[in-house]
Amino acid sequence: MSTYVGYKTANLPGAIIAVIGEVTPSIIIIVLIAHYYMKFNEHPLVQAGFYGVRPAVAGLIGAAGFEVAKVSLLNISKYLSTHNILFNAVCCYFVSIE
Repeated sequence: MSTYVGYKTANLPGAIIAVIGEVTPSIIIIVLIAHYYMKFNEHPLVQAGFYGVRPAVAGLIGAAGFEVAKVSLLNISKYLSTHNILFNAVCCYFVSIE
């Protein structure tokens, strides 16, 4: 969305600045976390914390997978309509309609 607003405001330079503004804070935070992780990864408290977070991460990934499976397997109409849209887009791309 920010790219679109930047493009509408100042064309291509606005879109580029918007993307840079959107991505830069995340990159800075990741670099800081990586720096401190490399500094303290051997500490027993840090290792225990990461060991304790593993089940929560596995549960979150499992819950997301369950929701995707529930929508795709139990709600066939949405699943088929999505594939229909994708199929039509691929056909329009590869087949020139005159």
